[in-house]
Amino acid sequence: MTEQQESIVEVPLLDQAAKMLKEQRSFEKELSAQDLTQILSEVIKSLLAGHNAITASVTDMEVEIENQQCVFDGTVLIEKPIQAGITIHCALANADMPQRLKVTKLHIQQEATFFAKVALKAANVKIQEKLKDPNQALYLVLESQLKTKGAKLTAIQLHCNEKSVTVRLEGEAV
Repeated sequence: MTEQQESIVEVPLLDQAAKMLKEQRSFEKELSAQDLTQILSEVIKSLLAGHNAITASVTDMEVEIENQQCVFDGTVLIEKPIQAGITIHCALANADMPQRLKVTKLHIQQEATFFAKVALKAANVKIQEKLKDPNQALYLVLESQLKTKGAKLTAIQLHCNEKSVTVRLEGEAV
């Protein structure tokens, strides 16, 4: 089991979701800022994990949900093969299409030496492009994580409320 999968196993929310998908083919929950902090940290780490040579951690992730908008700020520390930092500020809101979120603001800043910045580009670390569709990014991360728990994700719906985000997952047993 990889380090990433070990950290996921400890997330009770995913255990609940997998159980409900296998038993009732759906899971719905109001996610708090604390729930989203943990989930979005895993999303960012998973986006980077697609690059085999990269070891990274997410620090200082903060999420605020207000006025039907979810804002998160975090720092990604890349430890291998180079040392660099990536600061992310992103705001999500309800999209025109029901049950989907859209990015309303995204600012990413790389803190690295010139050579590290070149290496980041060479490794194709483009978090900005991957976060353009937060629904797809979350779907892909949850799909692989739920699969390790015996559940197959087939659909995801997201909606920003006043102080929470509603997530509805559909799926089945693997």
